Amino acid sequence: MMKCVYNENLISYQNERHICQFGETRDGERVPIFPDEKAILHISDDEHYRVTTSTNECLFVGTGYDEAIERIKYAQPNVTLLIYFNGKQYTKEDFEKEREETGTDETEM
Repeated sequence: MMKCVYNENLISYQNERHICQFGETRDGERVPIFPDEKAILHISDDEHYRVTTSTNECLFVGTGYDEAIERIKYAQPNVTLLIYFNGKQYTKEDFEKEREETGTDETEM
């Protein structure tokens, strides 16, 4: 499916605040960036981070964990995040807890 991506902003009393991003199909239908409210973050051995939807649409490729998280939250703030690293699936909380316990920094991943 081909779509354009737009930012939704709230303007109130001359203040502008970003709310989320959404897609719009050729037929004018508005669709969320992450259709089933799930973002998937794949972390590779060479320190690349790839964010996809559950339908495997790639939305972002980068080299920083925090940058990937920020991009997900910018697109759709209230999504569930699944992280795939070293053949395992984690929630964001579990992944960050394991990083703290092992002392692993994203530069070491």
